[in-house]
Amino acid sequence: MRKNGIDTLKQRLRPKLGGYTVAIKDLRPDSEFFRGVVWPERPNLIADLSYPPVRYAMLNRASRDGQPMFYGSRGAPPVFFELRAKAGQRVALSQWAVNEPIWMHNLGYHRDALRRLGGANAHLRHHFLSPIPGESKANLQLRRHLSLAFTADLMSA
Repeated sequence: MRKNGIDTLKQRLRPKLGGYTVAIKDLRPDSEFFRGVVWPERPNLIADLSYPPVRYAMLNRASRDGQPMFYGSRGAPPVFFELRAKAGQRVALSQWAVNEPIWMHNLGYHRDALRRLGGANAHLRHHFLSPIPGESKANLQLRRHLSLAFTADLMSA
């Protein structure tokens, strides 16, 4: 993927996703997000907790090389999975508030993806697991594949 770039990947996938339905959730201004960064000591600046500076932005789930994006979670526990936190490691966990209503797509929230990440016994919210009433079998399968791809551990691949 890195060889061809993300735009090439999008160009190849877009025709295959025709008719794919996503579930979008409205988040109100009182909604909170969590973000974490591995940090050797307590950060002093908000910039240390927000999206990475341009020079450190690399291709990942949210950013592209040189184009940082804020990446957060509605819950705190996923932050530690995403960071691959290890015992004894210091993680600065920050809590952020939404100022304006936004839409959120729960791309990685699928039962199979959560099980693979070690969340098999975690409380699973039905409205996130089955977000589309009367969802077709094809859409369900595509949603599963996208969730598994989104949550794949690329660092060990």
